[in-house]
Amino acid sequence: KGLNGWKKFATDKGTRYNVWKYYRLPANCMKASAWGAVMSGARLFFCWSYSPPSKEEAQFTFKSTAETDKREIFYMTLAGRAGIPNPQLAEFNEAGKEIRPYENIITEMSKLPQSPVVTGTKQFIFNEAFSLPAFKGKIVVLHNANVGTWPRELKVDDVGNLIGYEAYTQPAIVEFTIANNEETGKAVYDILTGKEIVKNEGKYQVPIMPGSGRLIYIGSAAEAELLHKRVK
Repeated sequence: KGLNGWKKFATDKGTRYNVWKYYRLPANCMKASAWGAVMSGARLFFCWSYSPPSKEEAQFTFKSTAETDKREIFYMTLAGRAGIPNPQLAEFNEAGKEIRPYENIITEMSKLPQSPVVTGTKQFIFNEAFSLPAFKGKIVVLHNANVGTWPRELKVDDVGNLIGYEAYTQPAIVEFTIANNEETGKAVYDILTGKEIVKNEGKYQVPIMPGSGRLIYIGSAAEAELLHKRVK
């Protein structure tokens, strides 16, 4: 195994190699890309991918690919290959299931220049604040971008996966406080559940899975209930 998944084959035309141009997206990264888009104010998440393989390319094996003349082949795309598990597409589906319930809220949100939320010292925990027409409070998108541990050396295996990456599987407990004086005294609500988030030892705590996110609301109970009713 080499730097970019070099795979050696003995063919009728002599020694040939396959090499991956890019490694496939590691676990939790597709979800992080989607939630990062939401946090940035996007109202649509579009995942660019190479074109699906042609009918000819769909029949290729790794060995028969090496036997062709030098060329670039879209061997594995987001659409995948028949009969081969595609974790990237499965995770894209998971991200959609997490985000779509908020659709009626996300499509009307407007990003604010500053968030009243201050998160703790954990790395790769982010947040952005938004306003919503006719609502006095603020919506805050919390995002756990801490997806896993990355290898020091970039190596790709023979099937296009990054060697040495370890995905996190447990939620991060995101701790935060409200710094803006205008929001002092207002309650914090989980929009998905409609429940108030109560302080624990002076801080709010929300569990968020690696790559995922959460929408919270800082405002009145009445408006939080209206927002919760928008969740699909």
